[in-house]
Amino acid sequence: MLETIPYSLTQSLKISIDWINVVWAYDRAIIDWSFPVEMAICKIQNGSEKAWELDLASMTKSEAHLVGETLRKNCQKATITSIQQSKSKWLYLKLYWAYENRHSLIDPLEIVEKIYADFDYPKEIEGLVKYMPATDGYSPDAHSSVENNQRLFQKWENYLLVSLPTG
Repeated sequence: MLETIPYSLTQSLKISIDWINVVWAYDRAIIDWSFPVEMAICKIQNGSEKAWELDLASMTKSEAHLVGETLRKNCQKATITSIQQSKSKWLYLKLYWAYENRHSLIDPLEIVEKIYADFDYPKEIEGLVKYMPATDGYSPDAHSSVENNQRLFQKWENYLLVSLPTG
């Protein structure tokens, strides 16, 4: 199974994540308690003086149960737009993380199917899902299982190359 997304991934990909995005992902177990703590540490290092971020930055694993409450208490309410933006960013991050770790997964394409379901079957990735019919004229019956899987991996890689979230 795939572990939660580390904060360092958002940093290395330069994907902007705000606290609303963090709450959305935390509530869906896409990230664990360490992500918001690391983000708070980064914000403090960059000059934030918000008391709640300082409190969050100092939390340890034994205080992990306080992270969700702290986030919800201090973050503004999400709008429909911010929820859709969060969903798009986390969809990309989950797919990226799975792709980067595909060699350590028993069945990476099954993970794509799970992500597809977890994100309410987004149309933009249905072409990456093994059980979905091809819509581009490709005929899976005319190819071997290995060739079909290779095609899905190529489509997955292409999706990651062209779909990097901005802002």
